[in-house]
Amino acid sequence: MRLKLVSNRMDEVTQFAGQSAAAGAGAVKATSMVLAGSGILSALIVMVFLEPQSKKEKFLCFLSTFMFAVCLSSAIKIYFGFDLPQTLDGHIAYAGLVISSGVPGWVIVRAAFLTLDKMKGKDIGQIVAIVKGWFGK
Repeated sequence: MRLKLVSNRMDEVTQFAGQSAAAGAGAVKATSMVLAGSGILSALIVMVFLEPQSKKEKFLCFLSTFMFAVCLSSAIKIYFGFDLPQTLDGHIAYAGLVISSGVPGWVIVRAAFLTLDKMKGKDIGQIVAIVKGWFGK
């Protein structure tokens, strides 16, 4: 009688553990899809509204985006200790992280080019005064 009672309990525990694992996997899948989608959407919005003007600028924007994507996403993964699952969902979540990590590179290069265009034709004294104004000096 006692053996049968323990056996039924173990079946209930095993069934509950299986249901919990399935729910957790579903949550990971949903989160990874949201992260990947938001990363792609933010990259597209930034790249559409900040379009480069020349071929040289376009090349530098894509290069900086690639370098930021690789380096910043790796640094984020290491710093926060992300251990993404080795499944399709984990790879999709990491792709969203990589894509969204590349956006700051694009924005920095575009801001630098726009700033240099505004300063075109000014002498070094005026440029130093502008830069000092940025830092409140």
